Amino acid sequence: MKKNGHLFLTISRLTSNLLADYWQDYRWLVLPIAIIVGFINVLSGQCDCKEFIYLDEPGGKVHKFEINPAGGSLTEVGGVSGIPWFNNASVLPFPHGLGVDRNGFLYIGSNFKEPNQIRKLDCLGNIKPVSEFVAPPSGNWGFGLYNISSYDGFIYANGTSGQIYKIDPCTGSIIGYVRLSSNSDDWGLHIDKNGKFYVTQRDGKIYAFTPTAADFTSFTIYSPLIDLGANPAYVTPAYSGTGLEGITTDNNGNIYVVEGNRDHINTPSRLLKFSPTGAFIAAGPVDNNGTDNAGWNQMVGIVYSYSSGKLYTTTLNINEDCMYRWDTSLMPEGAALGPSYSLSLCKSIGIVTECCPLVASPSTGQFAV
Repeated sequence: MKKNGHLFLTISRLTSNLLADYWQDYRWLVLPIAIIVGFINVLSGQCDCKEFIYLDEPGGKVHKFEINPAGGSLTEVGGVSGIPWFNNASVLPFPHGLGVDRNGFLYIGSNFKEPNQIRKLDCLGNIKPVSEFVAPPSGNWGFGLYNISSYDGFIYANGTSGQIYKIDPCTGSIIGYVRLSSNSDDWGLHIDKNGKFYVTQRDGKIYAFTPTAADFTSFTIYSPLIDLGANPAYVTPAYSGTGLEGITTDNNGNIYVVEGNRDHINTPSRLLKFSPTGAFIAAGPVDNNGTDNAGWNQMVGIVYSYSSGKLYTTTLNINEDCMYRWDTSLMPEGAALGPSYSLSLCKSIGIVTECCPLVASPSTGQFAV
């Protein structure tokens, strides 16, 4: 952005010179000044940044929705192949996860199980050839690829034995990994705007830590912030023991966690809210009815929108609302995307702030275009 700043100053001086030289004939100034001012606005980043939710559907489909900051409603947008935004089952048979680098390129897992790779796409839905990027550079991960996230230009993915891998966005190679103290496969993964990692495990553990670059090469091990499996009464009503799924944070650092068993219908699903230090704040209402064609039974993923201040969750139950909207007090607001939608499984969900020209959003810390 320094170069833009210098150019901004140069153009500003040019504008002043034009005004001095041609003041007597102002009619010739109207168009040049309009063009220059418009150019200055573009260079200085005076354009709208918008938030988009990406939703993965089996069969190679990735959907993209623009979030309306006033109320949080969603509008689906298309990519190079129309709607859905991406549609190619041969390349992404079961798209999974979402990361973004400094240049606004997206990284989506091709499959949640073996064989799987991470592929690179631009914000219009063009997928890059494997000659340009694929992770890992050869073969596949060899384990379930449950989540992909990003921070400061690097890509992160979780795997087996509680390991979270740091991936080079240029080569696709693994830089290193950190570990969780429990060896069960971690499921929920979120990185906030300050680089703090939040992770859930299905045995009831919640982690929150801020790793350094050295931690990934020394394979640092982290202990849980909260262990609901060992202490179900830490939350009220008590933890059901059915498992933890997605995790996210809001602009104040409060933590939101999905509780429930994503794979079994009619088991209780709800949201939990904790303070930044891990103190229990609230539990949302329970949905244990997976046959009523509404609600959030078998809830799985969760994201928070900085622009609307809303939470959005997904479910694996094709009879429930594909995506549900909540306020941060955990009051349900209704379907953001209902069960009549054509998705078969609304599993993976990601959120990205996209701007033009290329900037890093100051409110979210997410790089986008």
